[in-house]
Amino acid sequence: MKVAVYFESPTGAHMVAQFDEEETYMACLPALEALATSKGYIVTESVDHAWTAEKFEPTVDYEDAKQIEIDNLRAELKYFYEGRT
Repeated sequence: MKVAVYFESPTGAHMVAQFDEEETYMACLPALEALATSKGYIVTESVDHAWTAEKFEPTVDYEDAKQIEIDNLRAELKYFYEGRT
C-alpha cells in the first residue's frame, strides 16, 4: 500500500509526503496534522492499495564501492598535492 499525503486549502493541494506502510503513516500523522493546521491547511491523503514496495537491491557490490571510494580519495589527494607544487 502507498499513502500520498497532501496539505489542502481552498485554492488547491500539494503533496508533502509519501509512505510505503500504513503503520509509518499513522505514526507521522499527528505531526503532519499539527504542521498543516499551523500553516492553515488540512491533511488529506490518497491510498493506493494495489501498490507494493519492492525490495531494495544494491546495484554495486559493497567491496567494489569501498574500492571506488578509496580510488576517488587517492585521486583527490593527488590533485591536491600536485596543485600545490
